[in-house]
Amino acid sequence: MDEHELRPGLRRAALHLGARAGRREELLLALESALAPFAARPHWGKLFCAEAAAIAPLYERHPDFVSLAERWDPRGAFRTPWLEARVLGVR
Repeated sequence: MDEHELRPGLRRAALHLGARAGRREELLLALESALAPFAARPHWGKLFCAEAAAIAPLYERHPDFVSLAERWDPRGAFRTPWLEARVLGVR
């Protein structure tokens, strides 16, 4: 099991899937829906469709990561609309 604090496999078994094809959003929505009963965690550095509010409860260290981002990037210079919506949530 993975012990890196911000990884999807933190303190549990993990399976990583990837796709490099067109129609990614359609594929991701279907995959996320199929894996939802397993409390699947998306990789924060990869594309996914779930909103931050939906994934935050899946990561025990999510609040720590958001606090770290606020502390080290208070102006939001390294944030994107995607990162805000999918990982950090609205400030």
